[in-house]
Amino acid sequence: MNYPDFQIPFCNANANPRYHTLTEQVLKDRKLLESLMSLNSQDMELYQRALDLRVKRQGFSNSLAQFKLN
Repeated sequence: MNYPDFQIPFCNANANPRYHTLTEQVLKDRKLLESLMSLNSQDMELYQRALDLRVKRQGFSNSLAQFKLN
């Protein structure tokens, strides 16, 4: 697509030098992720309902429409 190279600045980055390595390890652990999702399923559903209500209240057709891409 011929996009130019650019750097994305890190603001408020985690100070732990092993953070990215530890994050990758957790994200690769399917069993751990499934357990976390199961334990937090009600919270995730509540958050999604809140997002849906926000989209509806603001009159957007879907959740992506709220972002100005132009």
